[in-house]
Amino acid sequence: MNYKLFVFGTIIVALGYTLTFIPIFYNPSESTTSQNVSYDLKTNYTYILNESFLLQNELIRNVSDIVYVSVPMNTTNQWSFLLSTSSKFNYIFFDEDGSPILVYNVTLNPGEEIWINLTFKVIVERYKLTFGNDLPWYTQEQILNLTGEKMYWPVGNETYVKIANKLSANARTPTDVAKNIANWIIDHLNYNIVPRIGGERAILYLNGKYVVYGDCEEVADVFVTLSRTLGIPSRVAHGLLLMEHNEKMYINFTDQGPILSNNWGGHAWPQMYVRNFGWIDVEMLEGLVAKVGDLSENHIKFNIEEKKYYGSTIDSFCISSYLSLKYMEFSTRLISG
Repeated sequence: MNYKLFVFGTIIVALGYTLTFIPIFYNPSESTTSQNVSYDLKTNYTYILNESFLLQNELIRNVSDIVYVSVPMNTTNQWSFLLSTSSKFNYIFFDEDGSPILVYNVTLNPGEEIWINLTFKVIVERYKLTFGNDLPWYTQEQILNLTGEKMYWPVGNETYVKIANKLSANARTPTDVAKNIANWIIDHLNYNIVPRIGGERAILYLNGKYVVYGDCEEVADVFVTLSRTLGIPSRVAHGLLLMEHNEKMYINFTDQGPILSNNWGGHAWPQMYVRNFGWIDVEMLEGLVAKVGDLSENHIKFNIEEKKYYGSTIDSFCISSYLSLKYMEFSTRLISG
């Protein structure tokens, strides 16, 4: 949970009111089939998802502003369909990581408000994978292109190198390493809701023991940093984690700070790349169990952080320059699955 840190790409695709977002996360040279990976479970769940954002012009002059709204994306295990929007958007574009963003032009008088309401059908695949003992490691090209230090991932940091070497000592495959990392994070977690502080500040040394300090974003950042330190391609997914299939969650932005519903599910979790298969999800905070390639239907992805930096599971859903975001709400209704 963090500041309004949102950088957009430049690929623009003009679309009308009703659209299906184009699946973009399949690597064209690889598919989600492999002799080393098999599905234990693969079941689709279909939701109706409603997004609502209340924006207000708090200035003493008329404002014409561009509003960016993050929406559910298409991935290898999620399909998103826009059913309706209360205001006509200008276009949709995909940033460098392929995350879809709707762009609205909004003009408001002083004190005037506007609601932006959207309805989606989102199909989420609940899946669980089994990995063979001969799962391959990575090519030099994959390591160069898909690992390395980024804003929140201090790859090469002395502390991370020390921890990573111990966690990889007896691992035969990349997913063995991922499980070791995930279990280590769970065992050392001191969970606190904080503004995103990044991997460099998320590991503390207290009372003779390393501690992972923070919330879902720090957990994801630590996992990605440790993985990338060992040459394992990894990144962070952002979206919602539902407590129940049928949910209504909100944030009310007040002068005293944001007020969140008790079931607020803004969430971040890591993904890792499996050679000859594709990107898979890793979850550690759903029941405090290390789940590698085992993702529940309660996850709805909105964006991927690999080259860009979203920085927040609170206010990156709706961004504007001059208008104030006063309230946002997400509700889900399971219709099949």
